Amino acid sequence: MKKIGFVIAVAFLCTACSKSPMEKLKSDVRYPELNEPFWSKEEKLKTALWVEALNYCKVNKAKLNCAPLMTIAVLRNGNTKFIPLNSHPIKSPLMKD
Repeated sequence: MKKIGFVIAVAFLCTACSKSPMEKLKSDVRYPELNEPFWSKEEKLKTALWVEALNYCKVNKAKLNCAPLMTIAVLRNGNTKFIPLNSHPIKSPLMKD
């Protein structure tokens, strides 16, 4: 009986290993291998995966695995169409008009 449980566990783990990068990107589970170095390499080579993933993440920015990809996109392309935290102009009484 223990052998059957072991075989099932191994089969389950192998199923997770066989997911494509796009399947992992779209997942709600974090995949540490989809990190900045991975996306940096894909971006430098201008792979089909990079183009597809970038287009997906532009529409689905809130997806967990899109953050590292979007970091590379911003660093490489200077695409800063967002306002960083604490950068809104705040009128301070110490500032002169």
